[in-house]
Amino acid sequence: MRKIIAGFAISLDGYIEGLSGEYDWIIMDKDFDFAGHMAKFDTFFFGRNSYEKLRKAGSVSFPGIKNYVFSSSLNVVDNDFTVLKGDIRKLVLNIKQQPGKDIAVYGGANLLASLLNDNLVDELNISVIPVILG
Repeated sequence: MRKIIAGFAISLDGYIEGLSGEYDWIIMDKDFDFAGHMAKFDTFFFGRNSYEKLRKAGSVSFPGIKNYVFSSSLNVVDNDFTVLKGDIRKLVLNIKQQPGKDIAVYGGANLLASLLNDNLVDELNISVIPVILG
């Protein structure tokens, strides 16, 4: 069965984004093999807020990646995305059982909380960035 891997950066005072929603405070490790890490995935999970921020930034295409947006309010998403509604546990277990690579939780604190509450996350990677945002 495929694994769901969630990773996120957090500030020393527990924030995952700046006061205006910015992410420019996140420091990337120059020695980290980001391309190699991303090659483990062929599926991304997005929450509605993260999907909408991604669209606003103008970047909505991930070649070779199946993208799912979990939302109870969206009915239409971009062509490279599929909106999912309903029982998250059932939907996610169905996707996990399909053949393929691992699944990354690309964004969404609310989505991540739901996945954690349903014990659906197999691996959780947290990067603590030495900044104070609050």
